[in-house]
Amino acid sequence: MKTKLDEFQFKNPRFLLMYSALQFGPEEMAKPDGSLSLPYLAGAIREAGYDVKILDVSVGDKDEPLEDSFFNTKVLPSGLIRCGMTPEKIVEQMADFDVIGISSIFTTQTTMVLDLIRLAKRTDPSKLVIAGGVNARNMRDRFFKAGVDLIVLSEAERIIVQIAERCAASEAFPRCPASPSSTRPARKSSTAAPRRSRTWTSCRCPPGTCCP
Repeated sequence: MKTKLDEFQFKNPRFLLMYSALQFGPEEMAKPDGSLSLPYLAGAIREAGYDVKILDVSVGDKDEPLEDSFFNTKVLPSGLIRCGMTPEKIVEQMADFDVIGISSIFTTQTTMVLDLIRLAKRTDPSKLVIAGGVNARNMRDRFFKAGVDLIVLSEAERIIVQIAERCAASEAFPRCPASPSSTRPARKSSTAAPRRSRTWTSCRCPPGTCCP
């Protein structure tokens, strides 16, 4: 039985790993994410032989002036200030990639991450959108509702390569007996071998993933 995830088949998947735009208060000073999670993932993807690029939406691409991103500010309805690339520029960057990976580790930027997910799926539903980080893990219902296809619950260096291999080989994704949208909460996988239980004996999810 096929599921939504099995629709994502790419002969040679290309990955775009993204930090979102920033939002901050009028009295605050903005600064880019700067976490090392995406560079680690990019290294694992590149070592496995797949194309990958990192894009920080708050500062733009390497050849673009900061006036088009970091110094491009807009007051939001909430009263906070957004800085980063315009949605049109973001869509242009996404166009050549099959898999969009988005990090969410700072709670204050959750709205910006959810907006980025919605933009990706609204622009091209055929792209596989993956989210990771503590916010994606703890607020996974909101992330799935925004349109994310897959959430990584722990370190993803091995998992992201497994995902690439499944997409490239047109293999079915593992099945979970339960899902985050079911009445019974899905249990988190860990990097250790899953314990056998009456409910989860058939679960073969890659360690650390949460399959819708």
